[in-house]
Amino acid sequence: MEADPSNLAWQAAATSAINEGQRLFAFLTLTLEATRPLDLTPGITFYHMLDLGWDDWIVPLRVRLVTPQSDSTDAALPGGVGGDAVVPDQPAVIDTLKTKLRPTTLNQMAAEDAAAENMRYGVAGWDLFFLNLQPTAGQQALITYARSPVDLVGDNAVPEIHDADHECLIDYGEGRLRMNQGGQEMTTGSALIKGFLEDAKERGEQVRVRSLAQGYDHQPAELDLDQLT
Repeated sequence: MEADPSNLAWQAAATSAINEGQRLFAFLTLTLEATRPLDLTPGITFYHMLDLGWDDWIVPLRVRLVTPQSDSTDAALPGGVGGDAVVPDQPAVIDTLKTKLRPTTLNQMAAEDAAAENMRYGVAGWDLFFLNLQPTAGQQALITYARSPVDLVGDNAVPEIHDADHECLIDYGEGRLRMNQGGQEMTTGSALIKGFLEDAKERGEQVRVRSLAQGYDHQPAELDLDQLT
């Protein structure tokens, strides 16, 4: 398709290419992250994150088990702070215990002692999150995970990745559209895509340093661009 910013079809194709580039950039670099609680169901150890509405899920970086702690020693005193009465003999939640879980695999989980006491987590496929032990009532998994960006919609939309990386999205978008045309345009498009990947490699290396410092369980993949021409 010939470049024509006034053509609605060209605008749609260009926006789609830019969104594809930003999603790929986030996947390669793990530069975007979020933290959300996952309510665990007693007796359930496998969770499909996409089915649960985690549409931006890429990979977990850190998982902490959140267990409410309760104490009934002072629960019978009426008229608490603010004048709220406390029901006698009912435990009041006073704190939560956050325990960082270590990652595991399905093979490691199968080989472990069935009476293992320490909970671990793992991932399989694209979105299957699992635990090696059955959770109890009230427990949550507080998950910090690498996420996909929100798609750009409209002329005023701004990419979520770092400002310094915005230019490489233009390289990807132009390169993607050129490669669709085939022929000699593929050579120019390949060079632009390579520039995009070089930027992703540099950002990924920076994220890897940060991730190691944070004690995250997963880091960006190391890109080998020597095979690209």
